[in-house]
Amino acid sequence: MATEHRSDVRPGGWGNRDFYDEVARPRRLLERGATSAIVCAGAFLVMLLAITHENHDCGLACSDGDGILPYQGGHAWTAYQDAWQWQAQWVLGIGGLVLGLAALAASTRFALRRWTLVLNALAVGCALSWIAWRLLEPPIPT
Repeated sequence: MATEHRSDVRPGGWGNRDFYDEVARPRRLLERGATSAIVCAGAFLVMLLAITHENHDCGLACSDGDGILPYQGGHAWTAYQDAWQWQAQWVLGIGGLVLGLAALAASTRFALRRWTLVLNALAVGCALSWIAWRLLEPPIPT
């Protein structure tokens, strides 16, 4: 039961509150810190894989005029060390980790619970995009 509001206290002040009216709903599963920590850990693993993949790129099989193999047109992007796709995959891996860390930070504040959900979804999206791109990319020429 709500209590009667007193007229001698300003509206919305502590004297008029009974603390039964404003019960905040509990956080949903995807807004909790444990979920954000799991997403962040998964994004960290994907980031490590993305950095390793970008560092190894095509190695000695590159065909872009660095002195090892001459440039030859018609190869897939994985045959060229300077292809933008290597850095784009790396950015997806790093972006997933940054978004996961932001979700973990937002999960500590109840007022940011909606941002936690959005940031978790974006972090998972980046990680899954990197995994899908990595699985579907053309093989590195040997």
